[in-house]
Amino acid sequence: MMVLSAILLLILLTGSLASPTFQFTEGVLDSRCPLEDNPMNPKHLPHPSDCGKFFKCFNGRAFLINCPAGQEFGAQIQRCDYPAFARCRTVLAEPEPAEFKFEDGIDDVRCALTSDPMMPDHLPHPSSCQKFYKCFGGKGFELSCPPGQEWATALNRCDFPSIARCSISKTYQAAKDSNKEELKEEITQLQSDTVQALPMKAEFIYSAGVPDTRCPRYDDPFRPIHLPHAYDCAKFQKCFDGRAYVLDCPPGQHFGVRINRCDFPQFAQCLQSKQKRLTKRDARAADYEYDYSYEDEIPLDSSEWTDEQREMIAGVSDIRCPRNDDPDFPVHLTHPKDCGKFYKCYDGRAYLIVCPTGQHWSVRFDRCDYPKVAKCTIRP
Repeated sequence: MMVLSAILLLILLTGSLASPTFQFTEGVLDSRCPLEDNPMNPKHLPHPSDCGKFFKCFNGRAFLINCPAGQEFGAQIQRCDYPAFARCRTVLAEPEPAEFKFEDGIDDVRCALTSDPMMPDHLPHPSSCQKFYKCFGGKGFELSCPPGQEWATALNRCDFPSIARCSISKTYQAAKDSNKEELKEEITQLQSDTVQALPMKAEFIYSAGVPDTRCPRYDDPFRPIHLPHAYDCAKFQKCFDGRAYVLDCPPGQHFGVRINRCDFPQFAQCLQSKQKRLTKRDARAADYEYDYSYEDEIPLDSSEWTDEQREMIAGVSDIRCPRNDDPDFPVHLTHPKDCGKFYKCYDGRAYLIVCPTGQHWSVRFDRCDYPKVAKCTIRP
């Protein structure tokens, strides 16, 4: 209790110094707000009369926050977004999007008139690997991938060029059309060195699931149940209707039970967990030291990797990172020049992570958030 009070006092003092406009007394007591907050899953409440605002719960109180200009709060998606995606139906709200316009969409027969917001349809760009189209209301809207990434049609997402393979495919096609044998041999060698991205299965077969007592009969779509694979770290099981379905992690990633998602092996720690279980079974087994390297696939000194990608994969030695990590309380470090990035410590090294598009790293809240909330003070 004393530690919790000290933390709360530190938050209040920090808030009063860094943000003069924040006052704890400005929060309104609301029975929908829990007395004990989960910082990894904060609770948001819609405004009763203004789509451009919402309430954020903290310590049993609701604090009023404005959405970014041109955006509205969506109760189902629990965030601010363009009005067409937020779908706020408050009568008094008049959506005036600053950037998104329905008229800017291009009619495309491949885009359905009604789409599932949880599983949107995407289309590749005909001329640029750094762009793609997102379907909405029978139209395709042009979007850009994050800097340094390309659109991967087979994976249905943006990813690094070595995994997306968009530029490689276009270059190979150009070489085939122009009949340049030397360029074909160079690209063939490049393809043999890159990670092989397998296409995602488009067809869902209900009978492919295996009944599992750990899977509930009634699923919560916002909190799905995931289970580790019995022997393959690159796979996991997703529960649906009392059955477990085997899914593949993205190439080069493992499933982590603690983080409940696929991530780079050094963060997922799947092999470490399996090795600990084997060690308990066999007392004679030697101590296991986890070692994963991308050298067997693409050397880090290859020109295909950028400096930032090397920091993401190999990390940077930093004396501020502890040798023994606490997975429940990871250590994060700010980026010296970019508010949209931060470092995560693991085994004495700092690994670069990029915040979602349009968000900044917040030292105060120890997470990425909208710039108005994060209030990053880095000056280049």
